[in-house]
Amino acid sequence: MKVTIFGSCRQDSIHQLFSVNNIQHQLSFPHYSKEIIQCIEFCKNTSKIPSNLTRWMFRSGILGKTPLKSEQFQDDFDETELVIIEIASRISYEYNGYYAHHILTEEKYGFPEREKIVQRLLTDEDIEADVLRIRELCGSKPFIVVSHIYTRKSGKRYELVELLRRICLRHVIPFFDPMEHLSKEDPEKLFKKEDVLAHYTDYGHMCIKSAYKEFIENMMTPIKGNEY
Repeated sequence: MKVTIFGSCRQDSIHQLFSVNNIQHQLSFPHYSKEIIQCIEFCKNTSKIPSNLTRWMFRSGILGKTPLKSEQFQDDFDETELVIIEIASRISYEYNGYYAHHILTEEKYGFPEREKIVQRLLTDEDIEADVLRIRELCGSKPFIVVSHIYTRKSGKRYELVELLRRICLRHVIPFFDPMEHLSKEDPEKLFKKEDVLAHYTDYGHMCIKSAYKEFIENMMTPIKGNEY
């Protein structure tokens, strides 16, 4: 099965399960819903983002210091059979009507107009509309919405998880909460020790890989069965 991931390195274990294309690593690791929409539109070659801005809006353009072209991603997206969408943040970074990867705000990358990047918190309504736009852009391709990891059922991160859960339930969209599938595991073994929880350990990747495999296979079986 051919898979496209729009998300972070927390989905890296999926590469061991299915044929994942290079869109994530060659384009961006998007964190928020409007950034994901921009990435999908770029892969579909329907984006209006100017060529010179692709150097700055997408993570790979920033790191590689070079503009990107939609054509290098279009075939891979067209051939995709499953899309993985991770929405990990409410914070958007807007520059002249386009959406940037968050690292553009860091001085070391040399963006000459950092002061013009507008940061804001996306509202519940913004995110719900964006999820529906993502569904529209995916068309007939099945997709999964994945939430961020968390260790306590309170706070801004958990509130976003619960918002995504409600949106997906309301619109019958598959939703994957990693922590539901890891609830029986010891968090000390699952995650690297960081001030802001963000990365799995090798053991964590092994555990979440098993959960992804079961979830995706159960989700895709009825879809595959309808082909015959």
